[in-house]
This record gives sequence, C-alpha cells and structure tokens, in this order.
Amino acid sequence: MAKKTAAPVLLIRNLADGPRDYPLRDGSSIYLPPRGKPAHWEEIPEDAFSPALEKAEKKGLIQVQRGESAANDANIPSEAATEVKP
Repeated sequence: MAKKTAAPVLLIRNLADGPRDYPLRDGSSIYLPPRGKPAHWEEIPEDAFSPALEKAEKKGLIQVQRGESAANDANIPSEAATEVKP
C-alpha cells in the first residue's frame, strides 16, 4: 500500500453576516454560507488561494486556517466539527 502524501489545504470560514462567493485561482469559485452556529468551514487546496481571498482575509471577512490534507477531519477546528460520523 502506497503512502498518501498530505497536500496543503486551507480551511476557510465566512465571518460576514451574509453569504459570499469568492473566485479561486483555477477559475472556479467558492461559496461561503453566512456565519453562524454551527460554524461551516470550506476546504480548498492551498494553491487555489486567490488574491480576492487574501484581500477578504485582510479585511476580516473570512478566517483562514492552514493545514494538511483532509483525508480526515483532524484538521478542522473543534468548533467546526458539527457532523457526527459513525
């Protein structure tokens, strides 16, 4: 069995009251639902992080956590772990 290499990923959380759409570097986009409880984190590859997301992070509209691949939920911050898996 080959070892899986952990790819760098970013977890992104919307801190704004309304939903937001941000373009990604690869031409696609990411939809972030409005902030609230339970917290919702979207995961994107680190190389897809765009200037628009960088600007939103600087303005305090989003929270970004850097980590390694999401083969499991260990990288998701504790307040974001809302789903119970068997």
